[in-house]
Amino acid sequence: MTTVEIGLLLFTGLTFGWDLRARKIPNLLVGFGFLLAAALHVFSPDGSGWSLPALGAVAGLSCGLPLYFAGAIGAGDAKWFAAAGAFAGWKGAAAIACASVLAGGVAALCLLAASRSFRRRFAEVIAGCYVRTGWERFNVPEEGRTTLPFLLCAGPAVCGYVLMV
Repeated sequence: MTTVEIGLLLFTGLTFGWDLRARKIPNLLVGFGFLLAAALHVFSPDGSGWSLPALGAVAGLSCGLPLYFAGAIGAGDAKWFAAAGAFAGWKGAAAIACASVLAGGVAALCLLAASRSFRRRFAEVIAGCYVRTGWERFNVPEEGRTTLPFLLCAGPAVCGYVLMV
């Protein structure tokens, strides 16, 4: 395992814990991650210079911004993708983003399956009760929505990426 991969795991672990505790990823932490990635790539013997973290950050941010604009993740998570891309490079940023989105989809399906109101409505749909009532019955009010720290999905994706590389 290279020093850059160790740095990525440490940065992900730190932001993972911060996100679980505070439900927010501060800009200072993301900036520190980017600077650490750049320093590791430039100064470590197994590093690759300054171009890989720069391209990785751009790729990570371009993977995170559409998710942010769609409302799937917060701004801190989108910036985290940029910092993680600085560690992993542009190919790694794309792989981490894809694996994180897949893990997020699985987590959302598990939360949905565990929801009592979803199970009740699903049983009613199967029984034919909601066939002609329209989509208005399925709208969830804002206060009933469940949010999930996205790094709960991105953390295991990073670990899988490091193990596969």
